[in-house]
Amino acid sequence: MVQIPRSYAELKQKVPNIGIIFAAIASWFSFSLLISLYNKWMFSDPTLNFKFPVIITACHQFVLFWLSCLTLTFWPKFRLNYVDPSKGHSSSENLSYFINPKVYITKILPCALASAGDIGLGNSSLKYITISLYTMLKSSAVLIFTLFWGFLLRLEKVTLKLCLITFIMTGSVMMMVYGQGEPSAETSPSAVEEEAGEMKLKFVKHLIKRAASLYLGVRDDEQQTDALVSDSALVSSSSFTGATAKASAALDTLTASSIIIGCFLVLLASCMSGLRWALTQIVLRGNRYTKNPILTIFYLSPAMCVSLIIMGSQVEGLGNFLGSQVWETYGILGTCLLLLFPGFLAFCITLSQFIILQYAPLLTLSIAGIVRELITIFLGWLIFGDHLNAINMLGILITLGDIAWYNLYRLEQSSVKPASAASSEDTERFVTEEHELESIDRRK
Repeated sequence: MVQIPRSYAELKQKVPNIGIIFAAIASWFSFSLLISLYNKWMFSDPTLNFKFPVIITACHQFVLFWLSCLTLTFWPKFRLNYVDPSKGHSSSENLSYFINPKVYITKILPCALASAGDIGLGNSSLKYITISLYTMLKSSAVLIFTLFWGFLLRLEKVTLKLCLITFIMTGSVMMMVYGQGEPSAETSPSAVEEEAGEMKLKFVKHLIKRAASLYLGVRDDEQQTDALVSDSALVSSSSFTGATAKASAALDTLTASSIIIGCFLVLLASCMSGLRWALTQIVLRGNRYTKNPILTIFYLSPAMCVSLIIMGSQVEGLGNFLGSQVWETYGILGTCLLLLFPGFLAFCITLSQFIILQYAPLLTLSIAGIVRELITIFLGWLIFGDHLNAINMLGILITLGDIAWYNLYRLEQSSVKPASAASSEDTERFVTEEHELESIDRRK
């Protein structure tokens, strides 16, 4: 039976780093919301016309690298060879910042490529599908792939409860965004089609009437003209409607193909995202060069920057980016500031994410991401007046209940581990006492 902590002190006793985890999650939420609003303005403002998310993300990684260099310069605590003065200098090892190529290729580069694939594929999918569909697929599929890679790489233990928690949360996330991309009743397809049909009929009638007046010489006989126009307009309107129906069917086929391509890209991005965080946790745990978040950013960001530049030059075009109108509108200095500010926010977000991974299990970051989606949906309803139907509200309630169940599950695991550790210590102590007794008997 799991005992729920009744106070913060009791909770901190069970989870010693709970304060650091809460602070990192809160900062991640704040900076993520701020950079989302900033990117929405940057990519949707018609005066900017600066829609190069992959290349701009590469610029963010460039900023991350230099911010990590500045941090290592002015804060010796984060340096590679830093040793706590209280522990002495006898056991210190002088490591070079130039990492072994084999270690970089096998440890750092896969994580960087997975991160670049996550960002690049996710941004590319927005060309084919809506934001609502993207959010639904990405938020739910990331949990599945995070669990998959965690099981495959032995970062998470396969349990029935953990699988059930993940699948319930996947369904609840899909419920939260259900119907968000559907048109409202005010702009229903039937009303639009009726208005378009009337405009087509008036336009065709006007053209035929003009042609009859000019070429048939029936200006004086208005009744004959109107009759001719009425019959001709009816025939032309029917032909035009048939052609429109064929074009609409072709457009529907093209739209279906675009949706399939976009969904496929989102699923690939989700797979890369799950692999990204699994590899990140491995890098943080088993590498001396990434013993803190700043060093991790220092070694990951260059490879991510190069990968995203290569991907962005192929997908978006480096020449289109350099020839954008924003360079003339805001100048070189102003445009660079537009790129540097979100890079600073990305540095704070990345730092928060790595801190979470250092002090919490792998799925905690995904659960925190779901909470961030809840906050985003609530703020969208509160500030922008987004519509929330009954299914969305039910999905939010199920998600909150599932998160509470997950936290109880983690508390249960944390309470079991100390008991097992204590039993192992007792066993070791018993074995040691037996050896001592045997040695005493031998001396006798």
